[in-house]
Order: sequence, then structure tokens, then C-alpha cells
Amino acid sequence: MLERSFACFITILLSLVDSHILPEYIIKQEQNSHDTFTKVPLCVVNSTEPCSILNFDPTATSTSVAPGGDSRCIFSTSSDFSFQVWPGLNDKLLVYFQGGGACWDKATTVLPLCSTSCSHQLDTGIFDKTDTRNPFGDYTIVHIAYCSGDAHAGISTRDYNDTKGVPVQQLGAVNVQTTLDWITSQDDFWQEGGLTDLVISGQSAGSIGAQVWADQILTQFKTKLPYQRAAVIPDSYAGVFPPGSQGPTMVDFGICDSPVIANSQELIDLCNRNNLTLQDMASASMALHEVSERSERAL
Repeated sequence: MLERSFACFITILLSLVDSHILPEYIIKQEQNSHDTFTKVPLCVVNSTEPCSILNFDPTATSTSVAPGGDSRCIFSTSSDFSFQVWPGLNDKLLVYFQGGGACWDKATTVLPLCSTSCSHQLDTGIFDKTDTRNPFGDYTIVHIAYCSGDAHAGISTRDYNDTKGVPVQQLGAVNVQTTLDWITSQDDFWQEGGLTDLVISGQSAGSIGAQVWADQILTQFKTKLPYQRAAVIPDSYAGVFPPGSQGPTMVDFGICDSPVIANSQELIDLCNRNNLTLQDMASASMALHEVSERSERAL
């Protein structure tokens, strides 16, 4: 029943792809969402400007950073990729993955069923540092914006175009790694010796991002930004897919060549056989780092 309903839904989407209504709609969506980071200060990284946290405007609660390089959103008409930073203590870090749907083929991209430009996060919930109930109120927070439609994990150039005739590119993995590189480059800000607390979290599509990136972040930071304690908190996402759909989707997103599984030849092999699932990736990460933490406690 689930497979049949999913197939009917995709059939309806495909029948609409070539209509004149959807291209007009997507243009309006791109125009409305373009460069929505203008409501908070923006720092653009270049050869002379590293966008150091120490130089952020102290009167602003958060600052957006456009890292440039190979980072980008899904369309040529989308905003530039950016991430948002709330400065806090120099020994506590929350890395948060923004949600925003998914675009896994031409139909879902034309609609679109994913965020296609960056949008900034309001100072609410865990991002409200004035709320005394907020357990992350004193953390430095790096909020990774979502505009690639690939659950923050892909490296893929599609064989279909955006409204300007430019091939659709989904480079969520590049965006995340660029953000992580910026985080670990802030040597003047972080406490000498590293972090006491590291938390990785995200909601919806960002929950997937937190799960698939957990291994890489925990592994990379172990040497580049050491931490004493770490936690991964995926929020508001149930990984239920039609049988047999995950493997091909992973391949189409370019996950097989993505850094999210680079540490595991077993996961790479599963991906190349069209059999990789989110459950495989999350289980491998939990097993690896649970064993590591137990070993350290035993010592």
C-alpha cells in the first residue's frame, strides 16, 4: 500500500513537471526566498577576511557567514550558501542542521519539495539565549542552513536544469564540510585544549544531516577541536521509506562519493550496490563511537 501510494504521488508530480504553471511558481519561490539572510549581519569569507567570531558585531545576537569556495545552493538563482553563528562560551559548541524537505528527482525539484535558498533562524527556542530555561543558552551555536535538498549529504550534478537552464547541483556535503572547516579554523576563539561539550543536532531533514554527519564530525573534531563530552540529538524525523527506495536515492545524491561515509568501506560498498540506508549509516556511527567512548572510560 505504501509503495503504491508513493508511486501514485510521484506519477502526479511527473505529470505536472512540464506544465507552464510550475515553472512560473518556482520562479516566484526563488525570488521570494533569495538572500533572506539580509535581516542579520553578514560576513563574507575571502582571502583577507576570515570572518573571525572575535570580530562579530557584539550588538547582534547572531551573524551569518558566507564561506564561498565551492559551497552553493541547489539552483543558480538561489541565494549563496551561508551558515549562522550565535557566539557563546569558547568551550561549548552546538552544531545544528536546519531542516527543509528534500528534492530527490526532477519532479520534486521543480515543485520544489525542499528549501532552495538560505533562510536565517530566529532567536527562538534553543536559539534564544535570553531564556533561562534554554540548556544551550551559553553555547556557541553554528546553524548550518539548508538549501541543497539532499539532507546535507549529497555531491551531485543532475541531468536536469533550473529555470535559467543551468544544471541543478546538490552539494550539501560540500556546504557542511566548508562550515566544519571554518569552525575548526577559529583557533583564536576556542579554549586552549578544545571543548568541554559538543552537541550535534538538527530537525526534519536536518535530523538526517545530524545522523549521517555524526561520525565525520566526532572523528574530525577529535583531533582538530578536541572535546571531553559529545552528544548527538536527532529531532523530529522518522526514517520510514518505501522498500527499496533508499539505496537508489543515496546513489543519485552522490552519497557513495560523499565524505559522510568516507570512514567506512562497508558503507561505501553498500552504497555502490544500491543498498545503503539511513539506518545503516546511523547504526555504524553509533557502534563506532559508543565503543570508542567505552574504551576511553575503561582506561
